[in-house]
Amino acid sequence: MEQERMPPDNAMTEDEAARFLGVSPSFLAKRRCYGEGPAFVKYGGKRIVYLRPDLETWRSAQRRLPQAAMALQSGDAT
Repeated sequence: MEQERMPPDNAMTEDEAARFLGVSPSFLAKRRCYGEGPAFVKYGGKRIVYLRPDLETWRSAQRRLPQAAMALQSGDAT
């Protein structure tokens, strides 16, 4: 009998990942379906987990500056 693999210690369920990111679980499910959102691991065909480093990387990539701040950084402010 094959032993079920256990996720790593830094793995989060969909609900935990959603709370961590401040979004709903359905948001994460939709992003998965569209091939977007944070990286995830699928165990046994159904069980989805997210690794904390992947969530942190994705969250950082979502950071956007307002247009005015971008203009100031590039020196284009008038």
